[in-house]
This record gives sequence, structure tokens and C-alpha cells, in this order.
Amino acid sequence: VNTALHAEITAASGNAVLAELTGIVKGRMRWYHLSVALTRGAESWDEHEALIDAIEAGDAERAAQIMRRHVEKTRTAHHGRIRASNAGPAASRA
Repeated sequence: VNTALHAEITAASGNAVLAELTGIVKGRMRWYHLSVALTRGAESWDEHEALIDAIEAGDAERAAQIMRRHVEKTRTAHHGRIRASNAGPAASRA
């Protein structure tokens, strides 16, 4: 559902380049989402709801702000997860 929602928003943006790039990296995006779904799930869906509300209201600036923050939070969560797994069990005992 996450991938479908992002694809729909991308298509609605009218940005052909973004839509093409999204299609190319769709598999990686799905993997990226799955890596943080447990930690970001509920918050992410709240962000999706706010994004849909902004789009429905025709508030492009607000929608852009929400999407930038949404992507950044997911990126940060993903990279934090990678750092934690690279640190290994010894780091969690420190």
C-alpha cells in the first residue's frame, strides 16, 4: 500500500522525470520502506494522511513540506538502523 500511495502521488505530481525515476527504483524503495516499517509505521501513516489532506486542499507548499519531512525521517531511521546493525552486539551492551 505504501508503494502504491507513493506511486499515485508521484503520478499526480505531473513530473514525468520523477515518475520515471520512481519506476526505476521501485524495488529499492520497497526494500527501504520494509527496513523501517516497524519503527516508522504509525508515524509514517500519519504523515501520509497529512499529505493527502494537503493535496486535497490544493496546498502544494504544505504537501511539499510534509513529503520532504516524511522522506527525511524515513532516511534517518533507515541509516540509524544500519549504524546500529554495523555496531553489533557489543555496542548495544556499552
